[in-house]
Amino acid sequence: MFVSDFLLVFREEDLVVEVAWVLVYVTSMSDLHVTLLLNAGLLPPLLGRLASSEQLSLLTPVCGFTLANMF
Repeated sequence: MFVSDFLLVFREEDLVVEVAWVLVYVTSMSDLHVTLLLNAGLLPPLLGRLASSEQLSLLTPVCGFTLANMF
């Protein structure tokens, strides 16, 4: 299962937050990693999950770090 699938499928918010932390780490490594994740279609599921999250206080900062690393 790819990360974007995980963001869309799983209902467990705590697991989604953990995956988002992994994305922070991976996107901070290199521009190549960011390019690969963007080409794989990561951005729409990440933003969609953020828009529908029930735990915005946990997910918003993590998604913000990921987005900051990407752009």
